[in-house]
Amino acid sequence: MILCSQLQPVTNEYDNNWFSVKNRGGYFTFEPKGEQVAILVTMGDFVLLVKVHRPVINDDTWELPAGGCDDNETPIKGACRELHEETGILVAADRLNKISTMSICPNRYVSNPHIFSVEITEEEFIKRAMHDDEILAVKLFSLTEIKAMILKNEIYVALPALVLSKLLLEKLND
Repeated sequence: MILCSQLQPVTNEYDNNWFSVKNRGGYFTFEPKGEQVAILVTMGDFVLLVKVHRPVINDDTWELPAGGCDDNETPIKGACRELHEETGILVAADRLNKISTMSICPNRYVSNPHIFSVEITEEEFIKRAMHDDEILAVKLFSLTEIKAMILKNEIYVALPALVLSKLLLEKLND
């Protein structure tokens, strides 16, 4: 007896150091090489965003600090490292709070990113070190500005838009 007679082998369509694209019988998935992290950084009623150049779409996008964990790196350590690399702000792992998991696209991504939040001080923001070259700007935005940016499609990358929208809705309920 053959179970799942239509099941086809998984083939690797593309592979690099960060991710692979797999063909699962005509259904393609994006599979990061390591755990993915994103960090919601707040300072009172302000949110820190980074401006990143995305050559694939030829645009500069406002996003949360985010990235992938290195080999044998825990998500919380990866989040601390990514935050430091992308913003110049160094925080201890025990300051990060895990927040609800959110999916980028459950049909195409095989795992959800780990999302953390951290509250920083004005001094930490002012005294931040240099950030990676891939980051064009590090800036604080008020919640009013964030709302306007989402509505004007100035923040349109899925994960940051989802995390920030949730934050705005939570603030409405306070």
